[in-house]
Amino acid sequence: MNELIEFFKEMLLSKQNKWLIRRNESFLDLEVCSGTAHYDARTRTCPLCVALNNTIFLSNNMPNYRHPYCKCTYNEVYLNHIEIEFPTNKLKKYLFAEENKTKMIHSMGYFIEDLPFIFAKIYDAVEREFLKGNYKIKTLDKYGQRIAVFYTIEGKGLSAGKKFRCYTGCVVYPNGKLYVATPLVKDKEIKE
Repeated sequence: MNELIEFFKEMLLSKQNKWLIRRNESFLDLEVCSGTAHYDARTRTCPLCVALNNTIFLSNNMPNYRHPYCKCTYNEVYLNHIEIEFPTNKLKKYLFAEENKTKMIHSMGYFIEDLPFIFAKIYDAVEREFLKGNYKIKTLDKYGQRIAVFYTIEGKGLSAGKKFRCYTGCVVYPNGKLYVATPLVKDKEIKE
């Protein structure tokens, strides 16, 4: 009976497009487990529910993971700011360590001396676009719920005047926190 009530509550909230936090009986979540969720024998909570515990999503754009006897519930929360964990060295190691990624960033007109600008652009775009709901749900596993956050970057230098649709791959952590896993992927050039 509780499963049916939760299902209808979830359906009703999803039509209202509100921020929802997913909770269960476990005290474990992705942050407590240092990024790798595991089964909580004390509360009999599966690893995927532990990975989703305390995560916040818009009701019309959230993971649809449920299983028989799932004890997870959803509650409405207010969200106007998120925390982003984005180590600065990750950007340099990602964009300028492999030939294909270096070609990608160069094709947009950016070079290693532009790292502070690129970092700030990505950081601001991820926060702004996530809060607008401009993200796509990706893979869920014991390492968490991955999402792709989409935004536009304007080209520079020889690519000045061009716009590029890009995304950043993130893992959703508890309580409005995102961990940047893939800093930047150029999806396509936007033709106007």
